[in-house]
Amino acid sequence: MSERFAAMSLFCACLIVFFHATPAPDKGSFNWWFFHIFGREGICCIAVPYFFACSGYFLAGHYGDEKWWLNEVVKRIKSLVVPFYIWMAVGIVFGIIVSHVKQQFLHIEVSDAFLSLPHWEKLVLYSGLHPFRDIGVLWYVRTLFLFVLASPVIFFFLRWPLSTACGLFGAHLATCYLFSVSDLDIYFLLDRFFSVRGVLYFFIGAALRTYCSADVLRLPSRTVTLCLSLGMMLLGAKNLLQFTPGWGLDILVEAISVPFLIVGMWGTFSIPPCLLVYSR
Repeated sequence: MSERFAAMSLFCACLIVFFHATPAPDKGSFNWWFFHIFGREGICCIAVPYFFACSGYFLAGHYGDEKWWLNEVVKRIKSLVVPFYIWMAVGIVFGIIVSHVKQQFLHIEVSDAFLSLPHWEKLVLYSGLHPFRDIGVLWYVRTLFLFVLASPVIFFFLRWPLSTACGLFGAHLATCYLFSVSDLDIYFLLDRFFSVRGVLYFFIGAALRTYCSADVLRLPSRTVTLCLSLGMMLLGAKNLLQFTPGWGLDILVEAISVPFLIVGMWGTFSIPPCLLVYSR
């Protein structure tokens, strides 16, 4: 089972790199359809939810141990908080250098809304704690650490796993619709700070670890085929709905497709040959 976790994690890590490294093609073109089903806006949508579910799954394995919360927080300070601030500092220095090069050598006028922020707001943004401002890809690290801090409260609701998961999924759909039909700044609060989507999959992962044996993760082929087919069909429907702007249905359909796609892709991954070690 650990080999399957490793293979799926590697696949999702590649999806994240692919998402951020590829440009968005022209809407309606062949490349647009391809990337919106198999790539950038398609299957890539499973990567972040999968990693949140994995985090909840493994963290729940220590739930109830002596000083489990304190031990996990200390461990995550080393593995999440320290790298977070190192990369925040690297990003700030890199941004200053790029702005200087553009202005001094390329004679490009740099217009940055960040420069007009009050000093206190800049300080909060530099610390990575601004709930309404984007900090790029590092948002995931910050949000995951917040989940670790809040894990005693999150795990309290493991007493009612099904009803809690349904409630969180309903809240996720509600926030998806809110993002699609409004320009409210709470997008970064509800999806990039203490993410509703993230806490849903974090909780699902914890519930799987608490109530299910490892055998449950070995899915029958019929279930895998059904989930993968439904997920891909929903992705196709989601892309068709993008031609009807203003309804906000495309992002809702994507949210519904993600659980099916995760299950389907998980079941698709048997142990890859490159991870097998043959010994006599």
